[in-house]
Amino acid sequence: MLTRTLAALALFAILSISASAHDVGGWIVVENHADAQWRWSAANPSFPGLRIELEMLAPEKPELLVWEEPERYSGIGLLRYYAGEPGTSVLVRVEQVVIIDLKNARVIGVAPYLAGEDRAAWEWGDAAVTVTDPWDGSATTYQLAD
Repeated sequence: MLTRTLAALALFAILSISASAHDVGGWIVVENHADAQWRWSAANPSFPGLRIELEMLAPEKPELLVWEEPERYSGIGLLRYYAGEPGTSVLVRVEQVVIIDLKNARVIGVAPYLAGEDRAAWEWGDAAVTVTDPWDGSATTYQLAD
């Protein structure tokens, strides 16, 4: 176990060289190699088996904003980040939230949080959250428990 922990910390140190100096709850932004599946990801040494793609909506660098683990939902994490300012004549600030199953080290989904001045509506249930997109009004339900 110690070897795995040391390996995770060493990997985190290597990743940190090209990462943002700004961390949120231990999460950092990592710029991946050009041949990687996605350009930006988030990493945290507390979750060594988990690398999270940060979907960008404009050709910019993401910024991590908020990390929380809601008390009501054990093993769930929410990582909110700046996803760019897409647009042609008017740029619109977009923030997204990665919903993470920490117990199984997997991403449940990526949900909208903010589009310009409009916030997404988040309705929390017993084992799910439904998010209504502020751009088109579509609702997506994310199951939080297996």
